[in-house]
Amino acid sequence: MLQCGVREPMHIAADAATLDILAPGRVLLGLGAGHTPGEWQDVGRQRPPPAERVGRLREVVEIVVRLLAGETVTLDGQYVQVHEAGLQALPVGGGITIAVGGGHPDLLRLGAERADVVAVSGLGRTLPDGHRHEVRWSPTDLQTQLCLVQDGARRAGRKPVLDALVQWVIVTDHRKDALVDLARGMAGPPVEIEHLATTPHLLVGTHEEMARQLVTQAQRWGISSYVVREAAIPDMEPVLAMLAHAGHLRR
Repeated sequence: MLQCGVREPMHIAADAATLDILAPGRVLLGLGAGHTPGEWQDVGRQRPPPAERVGRLREVVEIVVRLLAGETVTLDGQYVQVHEAGLQALPVGGGITIAVGGGHPDLLRLGAERADVVAVSGLGRTLPDGHRHEVRWSPTDLQTQLCLVQDGARRAGRKPVLDALVQWVIVTDHRKDALVDLARGMAGPPVEIEHLATTPHLLVGTHEEMARQLVTQAQRWGISSYVVREAAIPDMEPVLAMLAHAGHLRR
């Protein structure tokens, strides 16, 4: 996920197009607003308020999408300006999948309007440590977020893929105990155990339980794509094998 507060749209588009030469048709370009103070401090800038971050992301996404479609772009935006910009001598034309993710309502609407994949993070307010967040994992929170995406996509005449960021993958034969431990250790306001048991942002239990949860979420919420952290990939391999054997895995 590239944080658009840190990088300029021409660089983002050019890097993605260059990578597409090496891995044609396999590039997933994730674009985000830069949600933690540390991401801005690393480049010597102070983190703007949410509305400004989302506004800048909107302009960046507009430019990147049009550049990757082969257009010559001029945009005098509030946050970003480009004049007669184009990707010279680089392949363009729609082979790159664009994902926009986060939790801000305007960001989800943006993803619905412009992205191929909309990633729901389940994250709320940034906590005082500047890195961790409150979580929004209740069924009501999720329904609200998904409705924003679905309504925005309907108005734009689009059907983006719904994606969820998985914060923890925990393989255990004692799912309930693991959920209780997670609830006790989470920062921010208390989270109900039943919400942890049903959120798409956690996969906890046996491989069989995880596979059933993913199928249930696809049927109930329409979520068919997930991002897990690198360390969790070995734990997910048996789950993917089960889903493929049952005919649920999309190639």
